[in-house]
Amino acid sequence: MLTRGFVWRMVAAGTLAAALDACIWPTRTPCVYEIPEGFRGWVLIEVENLACPMLPKRDGKLIFSLSDRGVLCTSSKLEEGWATDTYFFVGQSRTPIRNTGWGGGGLIWGGSRGECEVTGKPAHSYESFFVGSEDEFKSAPAAPEPEACRT
Repeated sequence: MLTRGFVWRMVAAGTLAAALDACIWPTRTPCVYEIPEGFRGWVLIEVENLACPMLPKRDGKLIFSLSDRGVLCTSSKLEEGWATDTYFFVGQSRTPIRNTGWGGGGLIWGGSRGECEVTGKPAHSYESFFVGSEDEFKSAPAAPEPEACRT
């Protein structure tokens, strides 16, 4: 198995940083991540899997509705570029999740994208991030890969 292509996603803080990013990076469709209320742990989103449905759009944004286990499979391709993504706990209510840097009290950590290739199988692209406190993230096991990457 060969894993390659991790790209760390960064969140621009402040108007100047956002303006500079917009000049350097092209824009993309913003994403809304709907995470089950009370979920803690790694989120794993397998993309470009033709056996899975396309991501829906609502108000011009791609909607990622995760399962109770924090996983999602879609045939959609992830776009490259800059956008302001939003995260929500969904269940009895719809609660925004703060996304901040170290020491900021946020709950979204370690976002990455990857691709794996297993001999004789098509490549699998995926995205992952951690939902929880900074301490939970620091003591969490390594980010997961799609099942197809492990065999």
